[in-house]
Amino acid sequence: MRDDRPNSELWSTSSGCASLTQFVAPGPAQPTDVAFGIASEGLGPDGINVTARDALQWLLSPTKSKDFFAEKWQRKHHVIRRQNETYYRHIFSPDDVDEAFEAIPLIPGSFGVHKGSFEPLEYANMIEGYLDGGSIVINGFQSRVWALASLCKQLQGHFYSSSTNLYLSPRNASAFSPHSDAQDIFILQVSGRKTWTLFPAPVEMPYAEQEVGKRVPTTRAKLGRPLEVIELYAGDLLYIPRGVPHEATGPSSSMHLTLTVASAEFSWGQLMESALRNLYLRDAAFREALPLAHFHPSAAPLNPAEKRDIEDQFAMLLKRARESINFKDALKAIKKKVGDARELRDKELKDLQAVKRHTQPLTTQTVVQRREGVQCAVRVPNADSSRIEVKSSERSFNLLPTSQAVVENILAQSGKFKVSDITDPDSFHILFIVKQLLNMGVLVAVN
Repeated sequence: MRDDRPNSELWSTSSGCASLTQFVAPGPAQPTDVAFGIASEGLGPDGINVTARDALQWLLSPTKSKDFFAEKWQRKHHVIRRQNETYYRHIFSPDDVDEAFEAIPLIPGSFGVHKGSFEPLEYANMIEGYLDGGSIVINGFQSRVWALASLCKQLQGHFYSSSTNLYLSPRNASAFSPHSDAQDIFILQVSGRKTWTLFPAPVEMPYAEQEVGKRVPTTRAKLGRPLEVIELYAGDLLYIPRGVPHEATGPSSSMHLTLTVASAEFSWGQLMESALRNLYLRDAAFREALPLAHFHPSAAPLNPAEKRDIEDQFAMLLKRARESINFKDALKAIKKKVGDARELRDKELKDLQAVKRHTQPLTTQTVVQRREGVQCAVRVPNADSSRIEVKSSERSFNLLPTSQAVVENILAQSGKFKVSDITDPDSFHILFIVKQLLNMGVLVAVN
């Protein structure tokens, strides 16, 4: 079930806003950091001119963009090792999660909790799903974060249209089973680590209806021997060409951004389709209905004369199309499609500028304390239960038994303490438990 309740039920009681984060592009090609952002006059927040080349080089650094397009783009996967776990900190970091989730109400259908299936699971909210071992997936995440919207805007100079999806996974979790996509994708490993298994592409550069593993689940055995198994660490990047099946699992908690490039929507086939569509609109002969008597499922087999007439009609229309198809009209249609994508990115940036935050986001540095007079207990509902229950007054939430020690540690704290004072290998695990306890009124944030 997709949870379409207000974000107050998911994260906190504030209306929130997205941070106007500056997107900084370090790298050997830049003598100084370059601030990225889109202001009305086309400059960054600090008045620095920004180009699509800057954004692309930052994304691919230290790989040169010309080498990437000549050798890898739509041909072969590519791994970039940076040994810099904070490389993506200026576009998104674990401490930005709460603020981004508060920014704008989540649209039903754009998010969910997954455990190896493309059908989202039913939870009271996404936090409970994560704490139960599920992966949080939010599509179109750039609409919530200024720096990501700015990055996608700049990359349109190279990729026509791009967007970002957020994946938050606890330890040993996999959001989806093996599958391929009808987009080229870049995996930006923001925190933690993830193991990616890539398989040979059964269909080269597929359209959506040719994707593998989404409508009908597939298995590793059906996909054959893996091309490569790749371990991504924070700061690394993985490029996966359109159509290459993949599966991701994680020995640790993980947060990554998937930057998707809608390459199938801007293919030569789409250009041809636009050209034909424009021809249909100009020439009534292509809009004439087919003879139902010949094409109805219950129609009798065609006799030789009928078959010849239909083939002659098709050949005539094909000849007419060759003589009349208009490249300029097709190009105009594709350019409009590109323009629409750019307008959407512009609107996202404009909307983010208008959002105002009324409370401080929850981060690992937030100071909290127990609320006086509020009781909270951790219990096992019954002997057969696979969950523990954290209950206070009339409100409660469920957790896996492995979370019990963390909850009891939080509840045992006396006085003020930082979220980071609670030790656990999964920082999101702690953050989300604290968020639940704040929403229940068990904890209170201290200014």
